[in-house]
Amino acid sequence: MKNIKSICSAVRIVYALLVVVPLTGCPGYGDIMVPVETTSVAINNDNVCFFVANQRDYQPIIIAINPRDIPLKAQSFTDRPNLKVSEGRLCIPPSFYRFENGRQYVTDYVLTPNGVDARDKFVARRVVVAFEIADGQAHLLKLNNDEY
Repeated sequence: MKNIKSICSAVRIVYALLVVVPLTGCPGYGDIMVPVETTSVAINNDNVCFFVANQRDYQPIIIAINPRDIPLKAQSFTDRPNLKVSEGRLCIPPSFYRFENGRQYVTDYVLTPNGVDARDKFVARRVVVAFEIADGQAHLLKLNNDEY
């Protein structure tokens, strides 16, 4: 009888190792979360500008500017935008995107060294900002959980 209990215990352990571990996966490079940054926003000479901390040689590689609460399928993005981080700011001119007074927006962009797609999550920086344009000024808004 003791032998049967030992065999059952061994079968359970083997089952756990062969079935449960592959289903849950092992931690590795792809499982590491890289935090999303947020920043301040201001209007400067009709440009909407985002502060870039520790600018170094970071440049945008992709940007999404969308009115808040737009459905995910309707959101748009620009790959390799013709924008530059300069003097610690990423500025969006009206020729790139026209922000409307009284509207709320969510801007999501990725910065990489020299704007090169390094495909390395430890080098790329993702920034998400929610804000409203009102009376010629930009006002930060709290991000919703689904906006990160």
